[in-house]
Amino acid sequence: MTWPPALFAILTACGATNDPWDDPNYLLGSSVLDRALDLSQTPRGAHDEAVLCVSTSGWGVDMRCRPFAHGVSTFDLHETKGGLLLFVGLNLRRWGHDHASLGHAYALTTPDLERFGSRIWEVRDTKLPFLTDLSLEDLPDGRRRMVYVSGGADAPGVHTVRAALGRGDDWREAEPALYADEGLLDPSTCSAGGTYHLFATKHHAIVHATGTDPWHYAEDPAFTWIGAQVPSCFDDAGTLTVVAQAGGGWGAPVLRTLDKDGGFSAPRPLWPRGRYPDLASCTSPVLRHFREQYVLICAVSRLSQAAHETKLDDVIPGDLERIWMRPLPADQRRHALFTYWDRHADSPTGKAAQDAIRAFLNAEVQTSKAPFTASELRVWNATRSSKEPLTLDGVAPTE
Repeated sequence: MTWPPALFAILTACGATNDPWDDPNYLLGSSVLDRALDLSQTPRGAHDEAVLCVSTSGWGVDMRCRPFAHGVSTFDLHETKGGLLLFVGLNLRRWGHDHASLGHAYALTTPDLERFGSRIWEVRDTKLPFLTDLSLEDLPDGRRRMVYVSGGADAPGVHTVRAALGRGDDWREAEPALYADEGLLDPSTCSAGGTYHLFATKHHAIVHATGTDPWHYAEDPAFTWIGAQVPSCFDDAGTLTVVAQAGGGWGAPVLRTLDKDGGFSAPRPLWPRGRYPDLASCTSPVLRHFREQYVLICAVSRLSQAAHETKLDDVIPGDLERIWMRPLPADQRRHALFTYWDRHADSPTGKAAQDAIRAFLNAEVQTSKAPFTASELRVWNATRSSKEPLTLDGVAPTE
């Protein structure tokens, strides 16, 4: 049964909606996703691991980390009275699940960070076989909202952020669509101080939109965050906080907070370079305070030698081309390229990756009408993570 929002809020406040997500036993349910939790089935070749890190001291401080799942990525973390639900993205055909005509949401669930289960929910009234880049939010009226991307369904190249409303096992796609833009991915919604926020990846950068209600958003033109992707926003003890993966997915995740004056703090890495070698690639990071612990979950890429070669030959050149061709001012594109180079200092491909990036910069950027300048390299190299500075053809050394 679908309750009117006002009545649903009253029933929720009175505890009359019988939310199964608040039951720890519900979070120990079973589905085809259980195989993702069986580490004995982890592939020997290239794969993604879901890594859980906890600390009692702060974000990125004295963390204890361990893998708990494999073959999953694109995370969002949601807390209930019963525990945590980690919503994941993956093509479940490899797991033997038939979802050819209906949209589904998938989650790994835990009441205590020690025991894990899994759950799958059908979203009614959607024609999407995949609910891509799913995110969860509690609305003021007591309902929950799933937010996800509909890629190219409305117009070629345009990705639309859509939503489903529900609670427990009952979910239905809602109207209107929340937001649409070219190349939009990885939406995350949250609220603070009566303002509703939507963050998303767009062309190797993060965009920000706001609204006075949870259904209408307008882009914030003053917000810039180049060189980071896959944002996740949440209320951290009254402070709106956004965590994102570093450019290219290598290096520590990056954190920003909303200041009292309405602006955002400068991006800062969660930990210094090299502190956690096993987290050299920490993609789709999500953070939460959970039972007096600081919890980080991210997807860590474990690459085979063949995958290393593919990254050097195909992935990195493609990423660089997309960054350089973005419709942005040249200085912003150069800074995004520098950040991409810098973040690969901690990548498994290490020096080989940075050498491949430098070769692209010399061949494509330094021969263009908008090459790197000595002054900007001097500024950017002064705050780099890499041991050695970036040097390029036609530019005097900065150190």
